[in-house]
Amino acid sequence: MLGRRPFQYNMLLRVRKRQEDVCAQVLASTRRDLRVAEHRREEIEREQMQMLEDAGKAAASGVSASDIRRFYQYERHLAYVATRTDARIRELQNEVDKRRLDLDEAMKRRRILERLKERRQAALQAGLLKDEQAMSDEVATSHVALDRSLSRAAAAHARDLTERGTL
Repeated sequence: MLGRRPFQYNMLLRVRKRQEDVCAQVLASTRRDLRVAEHRREEIEREQMQMLEDAGKAAASGVSASDIRRFYQYERHLAYVATRTDARIRELQNEVDKRRLDLDEAMKRRRILERLKERRQAALQAGLLKDEQAMSDEVATSHVALDRSLSRAAAAHARDLTERGTL
């Protein structure tokens, strides 16, 4: 992967962030559905209690048995709906747990990619520093070699002048 250009990591990182955002939105939506179902369950419980109170008041006031039976039938229907709502709440809780795991996995993939990008940038920086050091060493070596060759040339020239002057 070290051969990839940095913009490719940025593109992959944007994709991972987008996937994480999508997972977060799905989790939020599922949590919202769970809250709605829990609220509906509370409403059903209140309605059941109200229905039982109404049935008791109706029985005390002398309402016919068939009307009181309707109160209890409706209460049984509410109990059935409450049971179905409880099952839906359990399903939604399981789905919230799954979506949370999906979000954690998406976050983990994004962090891994960020670490890879950081490592690649560090390796690239180290490579650049190494190349820069190698060039500096080469310049310094060339400079020293040039100084030495100039000194030798000057010494040789001085010897030549000395030899010519003495001949």
